[in-house]
Amino acid sequence: MKNARRHIHAILDPIWQNGRLSRGHIYARLTKTLGREYHTGDLRTLDEARTVYRAVQDIAKNTA
Repeated sequence: MKNARRHIHAILDPIWQNGRLSRGHIYARLTKTLGREYHTGDLRTLDEARTVYRAVQDIAKNTA
């Protein structure tokens, strides 16, 4: 899980750090995707991490 979280943040962090989207906006979108409040540290399973990873990739692709 630690490795999965690292991969998610490698994509997620540059989006808000570069000002393309606010961190709050990204987390709100991920909250909607998961159906519960999102925080990377709260990911429970690898399937959940994969879902978030795909969502973060989609967000990154659409903000490039």
